[in-house]
Amino acid sequence: MDSLEVVAPAINVSAWPNRNDVASAQDIDIALKLGYNFPIGLLGYADERGLDAVVKVLEAKLSKVKEPYAAIYKPDELLLTMVKEGKLGKKTRQGLYDVALVGEVEKMRDIAG
Repeated sequence: MDSLEVVAPAINVSAWPNRNDVASAQDIDIALKLGYNFPIGLLGYADERGLDAVVKVLEAKLSKVKEPYAAIYKPDELLLTMVKEGKLGKKTRQGLYDVALVGEVEKMRDIAG
């Protein structure tokens, strides 16, 4: 099993505050790292794995589940828009993090071990 299958719904939920200007991707990831002791934030992880991969996993799961669980697998509009625009994260150097921060995400991952 791919770990992305486990975290994709959480990434999806984390995209909502970013899309609605409640918090930046960096703020969301800092909260997760400090509050839950995650080695890398979910949105940084999404950029690492590829937003297209996240959407693919969500859509595959969505086709297999029924309400009320389907809502967490319906890809957030932010993720869909970014994939449509070719902003896939690390591999395109455009994603939930600014291009300048992509290197910082990699540094945080290295520090975390």
